[in-house]
Amino acid sequence: MLEEFLPLKTKVQIAFKLPMSTFESHQLRLQGTAIRIDHSTKTNAYDSYKFAVQFGEVPPYEKKIIEDYIAEKKKNDDNQLKDFMR
Repeated sequence: MLEEFLPLKTKVQIAFKLPMSTFESHQLRLQGTAIRIDHSTKTNAYDSYKFAVQFGEVPPYEKKIIEDYIAEKKKNDDNQLKDFMR
C-alpha cells in the first residue's frame, strides 16, 4: 500500500504545469505535507491512489499563475454554460 511508502505527514514536493490557453505555463513546484491517502482503483497493471496535500506558503509568482488559471477556467466554464443555455 502507498501508506507504507508515503505515510501521513510526509513532506512532499509536487511539480506540474497547468493547461492554460492564454500562455505557456511554467512548471510549478510546490512543497507541502501529505494529509490524506485514498486507494482509488486497482487494475491488473497498477494501483491508483488519490492523495491530498496541504501546502504551506505558496510563493507569489506561483500563486498568481494558479489564480489566473482558476479565473480562466471559470470564464470558460461560464461561457460553455451560456452556450448550452441558448
